[in-house]
Amino acid sequence: MNKPLNLYILNTPHDQWENYLIKDFKEKGIIENAVVQKTVAASKKKFVNLGSKGLNGEYKFVPLEIYDKVYDHLPKFIDMYSRVNLHNSVNYNELNYHQYLDHFNLMINYYYGLFTENKIDLLIQNNSPHAGYDYIPHVLAKEMRIKTLYLEQPTFPNRFFHYWDFEDYGSFETTEKLFEPTRIEIENKFEKDLPYMKVNRRDGFKLSNIKGPASLHNELTKYVPEYQLIKDLLKSNYRSQAYYRYKLRKQYEKNRKKLATELNLNVPFVYFALHLQPEKTTSSLGGKYSDQALALEHLSSILPEGWKICVKENPKQTYFMRNPEFFKRIERIPNLVFVSPSYNTYDLIKNSKICATITGTVGWEAITGGKPVIVFGRAWYKTLPGVFTFSSDLDIEKISSEIVSFTELQLKFDELTAKLAPGVALNEVYPSYYKDYDVEENDITLANSLEKIIRSKFEN
Repeated sequence: MNKPLNLYILNTPHDQWENYLIKDFKEKGIIENAVVQKTVAASKKKFVNLGSKGLNGEYKFVPLEIYDKVYDHLPKFIDMYSRVNLHNSVNYNELNYHQYLDHFNLMINYYYGLFTENKIDLLIQNNSPHAGYDYIPHVLAKEMRIKTLYLEQPTFPNRFFHYWDFEDYGSFETTEKLFEPTRIEIENKFEKDLPYMKVNRRDGFKLSNIKGPASLHNELTKYVPEYQLIKDLLKSNYRSQAYYRYKLRKQYEKNRKKLATELNLNVPFVYFALHLQPEKTTSSLGGKYSDQALALEHLSSILPEGWKICVKENPKQTYFMRNPEFFKRIERIPNLVFVSPSYNTYDLIKNSKICATITGTVGWEAITGGKPVIVFGRAWYKTLPGVFTFSSDLDIEKISSEIVSFTELQLKFDELTAKLAPGVALNEVYPSYYKDYDVEENDITLANSLEKIIRSKFEN
């Protein structure tokens, strides 16, 4: 290293690896100082309540050439930040447009002051920015020419993706092959045993699901909007918007059931599995196609005559980003069929000609079973065989005749694993996936990996 770096880490509250990393990096002369900020709980307290508990410190003038570039990101900030509230992340907050604008400007000023006062050289984000308050430091760092190292945790054992440009996720052109490839066998079938995909289908309140007081509470909360309304009215922080949220829940159930229809499997169709929202898979990695209705509208425009789009809702979805207007938009698409979320997703994959998704697991399931997929966003698997990035000149019939070679897929996947680094960068749910995960061992492994990645960037 030419000189020790000043480091800023934006980390989740579930992780503690930064403590070991800072100690290790200071001893090795890699960094001089480090500032750590926890996302989620800490940021909600700081950024949602912008009163006496909000942002402190004096105003810092942000140069106009920097501010104007960051200002272009206001729509994406609002899209992400709409999920941040004291209720929970799947309910809208109560901010109006001008409050969003004020929050946006306060955060820009806050981070500009933090970066300049601490002379930050490197920002590390261990999760793709997707909540607004973590998006501002990302765009500001870019305009201030502060290098940013992005980390992303897949479900592969003890490996993480790393890249140096936000738009590079999925392509990984900014990722050097610094580590030995790890052999991960792919199963040649659609079906996947993924922990986060295990969810009961959405079929409404059922007495048979009640095993005790806790399960009764969960069942009522999920499937009886009136129960949630009463809970909200009893809490002062939630009361002011309780009826608005209640109406949206009721409207969502009504519209979802109204549109659900049977699918004719003898008609050629593209299967589109809607993402759960809000999630980073769309809000961060989907770009403009965080608006999934837009993806459906654009996909519809390139379908051959006689083809259909089969749309299935995510079983975990709530009313968030499913306003009545969303259903009005997809109802207006003539070649679209909306099926019940209880429909078996693997039956739909198998019977479809092509699958389509923003960045979802259904795309990975499709190509590993030999079926091509169209992606609208930055899916981690977008460079693998059988994957086509959406454009208006795609030939749907030609794509549907593509045969995805499993042998070639495994070879290309093996090449991609050379861009995976050893360690676990985000361990929020990781221990539940892999029982042999050891926190202290991972601290050492992750620090060694990050040292290699950072040295390769700054020493070259």
